[in-house]
Formats: sequence, structure tokens, C-alpha cells
Amino acid sequence: MRKKKAVTICIVCIILCMTAICGCTQTNIDPEKVQVPEDFLFSITWNVYGISSYDSETGTLIKTTDATHPENYITNLELSEETLKEIYIKLTKDIDLYSYKNEYNPFSFVSQPTQTIIISLTADGASKTVTCEDIALGDAEEARTQKGRKFMKVRDEIVEIITNTEEWKSLPDYEFGYD
Repeated sequence: MRKKKAVTICIVCIILCMTAICGCTQTNIDPEKVQVPEDFLFSITWNVYGISSYDSETGTLIKTTDATHPENYITNLELSEETLKEIYIKLTKDIDLYSYKNEYNPFSFVSQPTQTIIISLTADGASKTVTCEDIALGDAEEARTQKGRKFMKVRDEIVEIITNTEEWKSLPDYEFGYD
């Protein structure tokens, strides 16, 4: 009888722990209640060797710096207030960018070529830049920690927002590819 009770208690504890863990990884944010600070700005650099970038302050969108004529791969992109709010929530609520180290590597393996990710955020007078320089070409599922997976997922979501714009699509195809 004691063994049966101990097993039941263990099962209940496991269920409670799993519920708590799942609850901690979900973000239940009502976007309507989120106020984006007037000084909110962000920039992101991504891709193999960090060849692509976007800066919300200037609107400069660069598809690649690795081209015979890199000036052909630059355009201006002004994101809507709604899209900026979505990105603000991703950077401050989905992940707390301020909680990451300035130099960060979400992976425990290496690859060739590498990628560079730089995400900068300014809001409420505070600025933060997280630099992932020459890290492995990996995705969210390959990150070594939950925090790394969240970081990569948010990076992927922001890049998807940018690369789905007409401005991005209007730029020429990449001149060079990487193996």
C-alpha cells in the first residue's frame, strides 16, 4: 500500500512539474495592452557571415553585402506601427533581450560557413545589443538551451517579417551562394 501511495505521489509531482514548465514557456500577452515606447528602435543583422540587415531607425534594408554591386541590394523599408509593436513584443516579452549576454552563442557545435546575428534594441532610454558572431549555421531546434531556442525562434520570426515584405522581394536574387 505504501509503495502504491508513493508511486501516486510521484506521478502527481511529475504532472505538476510538467504543467509548471509548460506554463513558464508560454507567453500570454495581450498585444492591445502593450504600449510601445516612443523611442523604440531595433536593428538586426543575420545570414551567412551577417550579410543581411535591417535598421528601423533609418529604414535601411540590405539583402546582401556580398555582391559585385552591393548597392543593388539596398532599399528602404518602413515598417507599420502594428509590425513594430509585434517586433517590440518579441524582443521584450517573448524573450527579454536585456537578459542575454552581450556576446552570445546559442549553439554548442561549429559549422563552416558560419552565421552572424546581431540584434539591437532601444526602448525607454535603455539600449541592448546581443552579438552572435561567427556561430554555427543552426536553427532554433539545434540550440543547446531553452533560452537559445527562444532567441533563435524570435530571430527567425523577425527575419520572416522582413523577408516577406514587398521591399525585400523587389531586391535581386543573391549573386553568390554558400555551401
